[in-house]
Amino acid sequence: MSAISSQSLRSYQVIQRDFSAQGVQVALKNGSTLFYGVGGPYTMDGTENIMVGDVWVLAGQSNMRGFAYFKDPWTHKDTEKLIHDKTIHLFDMTENWSVAKDPVHELSKSIRNVNYNIQDGTVTNPELPLIRGGSLALSFAKKYQELIQKDVGKKVPVGLIASAHGGVTLDQWSPTLLRDSSQWKNDTLYGAMLGRIEASGSNKIAGVLWYQGESDTRNITLASTYKTRMKSWIDHVRTDLNSSNLNVVQVQIARELADGNYDLGWSLVRDAQATLIDKNVATVSSVDCPLDDRIHLSLKGQYMMGDRVAIAAHAVMNNKGSMVSPYIQSVEYEKGNTSRPPALRLTFGNVSSFKKVEAPQGFSLHNIETGIEEAIIFKTTIYGGTVRILLASEIGNKTLDLYYGYGKNPISNIVSTGGMGLLTFGPMKVTS
Repeated sequence: MSAISSQSLRSYQVIQRDFSAQGVQVALKNGSTLFYGVGGPYTMDGTENIMVGDVWVLAGQSNMRGFAYFKDPWTHKDTEKLIHDKTIHLFDMTENWSVAKDPVHELSKSIRNVNYNIQDGTVTNPELPLIRGGSLALSFAKKYQELIQKDVGKKVPVGLIASAHGGVTLDQWSPTLLRDSSQWKNDTLYGAMLGRIEASGSNKIAGVLWYQGESDTRNITLASTYKTRMKSWIDHVRTDLNSSNLNVVQVQIARELADGNYDLGWSLVRDAQATLIDKNVATVSSVDCPLDDRIHLSLKGQYMMGDRVAIAAHAVMNNKGSMVSPYIQSVEYEKGNTSRPPALRLTFGNVSSFKKVEAPQGFSLHNIETGIEEAIIFKTTIYGGTVRILLASEIGNKTLDLYYGYGKNPISNIVSTGGMGLLTFGPMKVTS
């Protein structure tokens, strides 16, 4: 474990712990080296309020930036109780460390050109984040601390590096965009993220929290190549941070209430996110979360996601990223007879049982040739971790595509008893 120079440290900074040693070595001005264990606050060579814990980057677009109302627009009552904890620190858009509070992203205060060169309503209206700037960041940190404490036996401080920007595509997050420019870390989203990690004084980070993809749904080329491009993005950030197994947690995009036929694009992006997982890359569903407008999660929804992202972050820290969210394993067609209707029997992984809901929703069957939905599902039932979809008629000689959460605005409400939403999926071919 190499030592960190105390001269590079900043007040309220969170230093990423070494996982094996559960702390860090710090080289002091007098030539000595001291070990600081997980916790704090510490004073190191006169620099105060330093913590040792885990550092996570917040990246993506507006749902990661946070656009939830803090107060109900009609009753003016708090929509959720805000989270405040002295062991959760933020490296904000001014690129200073402080105790974290909402809003975590105030782009109008950014010192990077990219946040002014790309349109974002919170830049032109700096007061907007104070009204609706609620995000998943602090709920994530709180739940993450609860989970990690069980592993290490003590509360682990969390550092958050704010680096999201609203309304952007994955191509605008390209690691190669203007890479040869001297202003790369000033004029590009990806470069600015790396620049902030460097400026934060972080020797390492625990990982990246990623919530993006909505802006890629309206272009079929972007949507159909999302998985390849996102995998490349993860590979680049791992290389640039010299961490071959860097942890990444993705949020599978939620819903949009808007005109236009973008159903296929939304399904393609969600499916890409559902299948891009490994031991250190996890994906969690947001499709069942409440919204505050046509596309942005409410604060309740953000807090739901904060908890799910924390569960996923805890998993990837233990090399279990592929064991986080419920996912479809198989579908079996059951022919009907005089005593029962035809049905589809679905089995799932990463779940022992689903929550009981009066009317489970979200599944649809589509004609494989036309893409048009076949209106033959009349009921969905849940038995523990198994789902049975009851059909009004036999499939016959047709081949149909099964989806869960198809399109830009599906109503999907299947959640495990552990609180993890079923990942949307499809198309999955179904025959008799």
